[in-house]
Amino acid sequence: MYIHHFNRKYGLNLTPTADTDISLGDLVWPHSKKRHLLSRKGLHNNIYNIFLTENIVNERQWREAMSFFESDELEAAKIPVLQIEVDQRFTKNFYHPLVKLLQSEPDLLSAIKISFNTIQTHALTNEWRIRLKENLTMMSPQVKKRIFASYHDAQVITEMYYGTIRIEVDGDDSLKINSFLDAHQTVKTMANFEDEQFHIYEFEHQHFPFTMRLEEMISGEE
Repeated sequence: MYIHHFNRKYGLNLTPTADTDISLGDLVWPHSKKRHLLSRKGLHNNIYNIFLTENIVNERQWREAMSFFESDELEAAKIPVLQIEVDQRFTKNFYHPLVKLLQSEPDLLSAIKISFNTIQTHALTNEWRIRLKENLTMMSPQVKKRIFASYHDAQVITEMYYGTIRIEVDGDDSLKINSFLDAHQTVKTMANFEDEQFHIYEFEHQHFPFTMRLEEMISGEE
């Protein structure tokens, strides 16, 4: 299944920057023509930072939330899709170290097939959803208007998806990818094998999410 079909089927969105800096609870603003915006001038990037500033939570509660939101612990995604293919439109904006290096080799990039496998997720648990919504109810309409009224409705990241990166290349181009990997020793393969048609290379996701779930929880008009 291709990434765009996958996102439409499961109601997901491409990550704003596909960077490791994003986390659960981060605020995102929809953009009609480009990837969603991850920041707005003068606003905190995470909803719990706002809760702390507005004295809705104390520092202990804030640290507990951020520890969970930014955790590296992942779970197997509860979806039946085993492999998610991507195209060059996607790779132009995905900043995994391997893909960034491949972006400088357009001929090689066009000769390989890239997909995500062993899909994992980091998601808000029911407990954290309840906490987040309870804290939102404690935010007065005046505070919501002061913070958000200048912008479109904010959305919150509630799930992030990760996957090992698989590269498939036919025999004629396998020497090219081998030379590429020899020249970039910082990129380590997890596995390297062949099937009847392709040479296959797999790489760790290095905690770069490729897609996410956004939920509308905040409005400046309330």
